[in-house]
Amino acid sequence: MTQKKFTTLVATLPLTILLIVIIFCSIVGNIHSKLLTVAEDNWSGYSELRAEPVRPTCDQETEAAAPAAQDNAAPAADDEEDAFLDDLLGEDDSVSEEAVAAAKAECQEKIAAYESVVERRNDTGLKIYTAIEQAIGKIATDSVKVKAHFLILVFLFCCLATTLNRQHLGLRSPRSRRSDRLSQGAQLIGNLAVFASFFVYYYQDITSGVENVSILPILWMIVFGLMALANIWLIYKPLKDPDDSGPDAPQKKDSWGLAFLGIPLYAYMAIICSLYFMLIELHPSGVAIQLNKMTENADLYTNVALYVFCGMMLKNTTIADKVLATIRPWKLSPELLVFVIVLWSAIPTAYSGASGIFVLAAGAIIYREFKKSGMRDSLALAGTAMSGSMGIVLSPCLIVVIIAALNKQVVTTDLYSAGRAVLGVNVAVMALVLFTTARDRLHCANPIKAIPASLKCVVPVLPHVAIGTIVIVFFKFILNTPFNEHTVPYILPFMLLMMLIYDRITERRAWHKLTNKTQNTEKTDDEDAKSSDEAAHQTPATDVPEPAGIGRSLLDSADATANASGGLLSLMALSVCLGGIIDRSNLSKLLPEKFSSYWIAMLVMVIILVILGMIMDPYGAVILVSATMTQIAAANQISPIHFWLVVLCAFELGYLTPPVALNQLLTRQVVGEDGYAYEDSPNRPKKFWYRHERILLPIAIKGTVLLLVAFIPLLIRSMHWMGK
Repeated sequence: MTQKKFTTLVATLPLTILLIVIIFCSIVGNIHSKLLTVAEDNWSGYSELRAEPVRPTCDQETEAAAPAAQDNAAPAADDEEDAFLDDLLGEDDSVSEEAVAAAKAECQEKIAAYESVVERRNDTGLKIYTAIEQAIGKIATDSVKVKAHFLILVFLFCCLATTLNRQHLGLRSPRSRRSDRLSQGAQLIGNLAVFASFFVYYYQDITSGVENVSILPILWMIVFGLMALANIWLIYKPLKDPDDSGPDAPQKKDSWGLAFLGIPLYAYMAIICSLYFMLIELHPSGVAIQLNKMTENADLYTNVALYVFCGMMLKNTTIADKVLATIRPWKLSPELLVFVIVLWSAIPTAYSGASGIFVLAAGAIIYREFKKSGMRDSLALAGTAMSGSMGIVLSPCLIVVIIAALNKQVVTTDLYSAGRAVLGVNVAVMALVLFTTARDRLHCANPIKAIPASLKCVVPVLPHVAIGTIVIVFFKFILNTPFNEHTVPYILPFMLLMMLIYDRITERRAWHKLTNKTQNTEKTDDEDAKSSDEAAHQTPATDVPEPAGIGRSLLDSADATANASGGLLSLMALSVCLGGIIDRSNLSKLLPEKFSSYWIAMLVMVIILVILGMIMDPYGAVILVSATMTQIAAANQISPIHFWLVVLCAFELGYLTPPVALNQLLTRQVVGEDGYAYEDSPNRPKKFWYRHERILLPIAIKGTVLLLVAFIPLLIRSMHWMGK
């Protein structure tokens, strides 16, 4: 069995099933609510019919006799004075008779209701419907309890596939036996350290007499234990040296310095965090406690895999090509094309939750389109890395929802409203930098010719738009679930799944139609010149590969999801641990709570925020900033909305800034090492800007945006005070 087949068997196939189960479990609660509503409309009092009825304990004869007996015995229990008053007032047994009648009627009512329910429950249709509804309800209830288990299973399959395929995120990919073995050895140490931390954590729970010890630490141990076993196996199956790979491979082996750059970032973080908790805090289970915090926000991290799964399903359809085909008739110059596509990417980025997730999901598609237009490598890579950086301030971006949930001083509507102004600043700055650094004159096709051709290309996109609209309408009006920032994580995968099914069916039908047409053309009479000419221009069926089916496309999407998500999830997990160390070490206490002016306070916070963006994932960084820096901003009279917009802009700059540059690393992962071959080519650009354009262009744009967003509001406030 080859390594690819082994990875598919142990990781990709289970992940495919798991992701589909998670999507179903995400909407099963809405399905159950709708089933209850439909049942109530068809069977009045369904809430009583769905449960097994219990016969009333009262008896009609007993209920009639008991009050009478009680009334007859009552005077014997009264004293003589009460009996004298009763006789004096002339009371009789009329009240007791009324009580008897009421009790008898009530008992008869209960029994009649019970018998009615029993009789109605004999309906075969109701029995079948109730069985289905209760089964769906149990799944909905149980799925809430296992969200943390789902996350760990996603983590397991993704990270195992990423490890086996050597796809973890590092500053450089291993290219030789030395660097590969060093990388696997460092990962082995990090994985074993985390495994040991969870073992101590679980052992402490058992020995301390904790009731109902959680199974989650065992699952975490399985995750990191299997990753460690994969590292051991890969150490004995290392990469070949460059000079062993063929005559076209580079002959220079990696130096030790380059080899250390090939160690994944999560392995460095795992080792550093483990050493801190073991040697400084003498708290071996510290790493496990910090990593367990991920399960408190299980949906948040599971959504990462779902968003990437959406992008990979999109990649396995023709939708992106059809959408981008609407731009091609304009024949835009490279800088104009980058401007249009990066701006267009703002909307899907807002729905994907974070810029890095969007780069993972759609970066390969965007890069391929850039290269198809003949764009230079450096600009294509810069545009791909920036493609997810425009939409994080727009609705319904998940990071904004997290910020509003953690900070009661801000609400999503205010942040989204201010985010539109930030998007305008981004657009203006991007246009200025792109167009002033353009190599050649900006140009596009004649609109008179481009508009009709572009509109013609819109037609193939309309069926997919219709499918998306139908899914949104279905959820809104059938399941009473609107398409917003809270529901998009599970509606979007369902939508892409429907689009993928439609796309694969139509593409395969078109292929079979083309195949049959080609075969029929080849059988026409050679004496017919026109038919012979048509046959000569037909593409032979054997030259057009058969499109993948639904199952194959789903499996390929899950395979790409596993490789891409594993590196990001492992980095997120250890970023949570690193954030915990920063918080526990009280580094924020080194900063004064009150600065001499809000200008200095903002400058210091901008620097710190950019550094955090360089070393942490967005979710973990937002949680850390909420706990440490919001008080400093408030003490220096910086409004919460202004502060959080600065945070988001600073993070985006950090994700594009070396030495880490997360979005650049993700771009390298989806594009592949071949896209960076120009850097070692003797024909690479001579000018410094164009030679390093993939780094300098994003920094120039996002750095300028950050400075404007951070300091222009302060300048306006200062001018306002001076006017007063």
